[in-house]
Amino acid sequence: MTKRKSPSSYIYQRNPLNNISNSVHSQNYSTFKHKRTKLENTSMTAAVLPNMELNSFNNDEIQQKKVKKQNQVKLIQSSIWEKQKLLTDLKIKYDDYQSKITVFKRNLELLQLKINAMESYKLQKSENLEEDIQKFKEELQDQMNETVTSLNLKYERLAVQAIERKEIEFKDKEKLLINQVQILKNAIRDDYSQEKLLERKTVVEQKIYCELKDFEEFEKTKIDSLEKELSVSHQEHIDLTADISRSEHHINSYLQPTIKSIETKIEEQNPMLAHLKSEEVILSSRLRHLDTLNREESSKLLKLKEQSRTFQNEMVEFYERIKSEEQYRRFLHEKLQELKGNIRVFCRIKPDDINKAFDYSIQSLIDLKESLVINESKPTGISNNSLTLKSHVFSFDKIFDRTCSNGDIFQEISQLVQSSLDGFNVCIFTYGQTGSGKTFTMSNPNDGLIPRSLNLMFQQMEEINDSKYRLYGQFFEIYGESVRDLLKNSQYEFPSDEKEIDLVNPDLSHISLVRLNSLSHINSLLVHTNNKRSTAATMANDASSRSHSVFKVYITKFNDLLHKYVTISALNLIDLAGSERLNRSKVTGDRLKETLAINKSLSSLGDVISSLKSNSSHVPFRNSKLTYLLRDSLGGNSKTLMFVNISCLNTHLSESLSSLRFANKVNETVLK
Repeated sequence: MTKRKSPSSYIYQRNPLNNISNSVHSQNYSTFKHKRTKLENTSMTAAVLPNMELNSFNNDEIQQKKVKKQNQVKLIQSSIWEKQKLLTDLKIKYDDYQSKITVFKRNLELLQLKINAMESYKLQKSENLEEDIQKFKEELQDQMNETVTSLNLKYERLAVQAIERKEIEFKDKEKLLINQVQILKNAIRDDYSQEKLLERKTVVEQKIYCELKDFEEFEKTKIDSLEKELSVSHQEHIDLTADISRSEHHINSYLQPTIKSIETKIEEQNPMLAHLKSEEVILSSRLRHLDTLNREESSKLLKLKEQSRTFQNEMVEFYERIKSEEQYRRFLHEKLQELKGNIRVFCRIKPDDINKAFDYSIQSLIDLKESLVINESKPTGISNNSLTLKSHVFSFDKIFDRTCSNGDIFQEISQLVQSSLDGFNVCIFTYGQTGSGKTFTMSNPNDGLIPRSLNLMFQQMEEINDSKYRLYGQFFEIYGESVRDLLKNSQYEFPSDEKEIDLVNPDLSHISLVRLNSLSHINSLLVHTNNKRSTAATMANDASSRSHSVFKVYITKFNDLLHKYVTISALNLIDLAGSERLNRSKVTGDRLKETLAINKSLSSLGDVISSLKSNSSHVPFRNSKLTYLLRDSLGGNSKTLMFVNISCLNTHLSESLSSLRFANKVNETVLK
């Protein structure tokens, strides 16, 4: 019986490629649990249901559902793009209006500055002219006042001096006369008679009268002289007043053209000022209109932002539904792979001359598997005249006839490639005799399993469009018990500036690591490595591969906490060396040692599978380098697929039967 695991034990153990969250809403989870319970009940009766009921888990329905969901996502993405485009156009239009408003405001400010400058210039010129005229008038008035004051002071000073001088002289004479009178009185009293006194008095009075008359004439002359000087000063005052009038007239005649010129310029600027004011009114009106438009556009923009937020919320809900559906898809896909088996064996028959082929037929079984029936004719009796027909029956998950192409094969293989993208380690290897088409199946450029698998991975990563995910690869061969780097010292070596990669298998840290970018890159790698593989001529094949070729693809995601790329899962694509029997290959020397090493490693692979089949506590992974390096893909939840390639020629029947027996042994194994 096949030992199955509960879906809950593995469905959330891996990190999916599209970074699906492990938490789901309770409502989605109840729906998911109901669907899972229904599917588990279906899986319990899968062995007895007819083919029509099992077809509900076929790949077409899953693919149709996936295509339907992808179309819905594309429609939503298209709607998002249209909304974003509309929002971008509105933002551009809004920015254009803002720039126009800014330019208009700048021009308006410049015009206002010009107007203010002209008005300030006019005011400044008027003030300067008034200040100059007032200053000149004040200077002339000061000069005239100073002259008049000087003349008045001079006149007053002369008059005072003359009066003071005459007064002093008069007082002196008065004193002298008083003294003389006193003397005369004394003389009269002593010496003269009254008559003489009268005579003397008369003489003295006459003398005084004459002197007073002379003094009056002298003073009159002085007064006349002062009056003449005053008249001259008055004339000078009149002349100064005339000079001031002439100066004012000269100033007015000199400054008037300048004033008129300034007034003319001001009058000329007045129409421009009026035009600017009218433009200001127009621009103000346009500004108000633009403000109105701006408010309207802002309102529209707010509405669009609100619609965008609503749409984003709807998108979040939709993405949550997508996550839930993706989890359910992963569950269905894993359940389907579990029903098909964690170890599967496909058989491919190499196209050859049908006339030289042995008799075989392919039959479909009730458990969805297929059987290969080979009829072998053997001679019997002593003379070998009679033939006995012996039938060999081998059961496999899928048998590809010689008419099938690599594209037909990849239709089945793509499900395992999807499992690797979902976070499971996958191992696919081709096994068979030398010359049976293993390398063609695995590495043929453009349509081999390697280029087709990588092309599918590139398409999936392009759909999720997340730069955190990358594909890295290692290409090496196992020759004997040694590992050889097929990319060593080549242009494909890992660049030193790449971020650190956290490899799951440290035993391969010395093997060159390359980043896988495109299908053309993969094809060039295949050409390079096929030329470097160890080959030799044997009796069975002129260019027999003498080593196991391993192409290991790492699906990685950048971890922000660790600051390096962490491996999510690995896809192993192995082209095993050709199996040969010594009695047929007739090899000797180094070729004999190579054949023994190849057969030993293939035998160790069979022992490992047998141990897994019997649930042994010890699995001999270390018995060979091949099984040791593949230990992460041959146990647990790993998916393993073996292609047994055989030739349908009668001459290769014994080798084909040997390969089929080994593959049949693998097909009976269940991974623990």
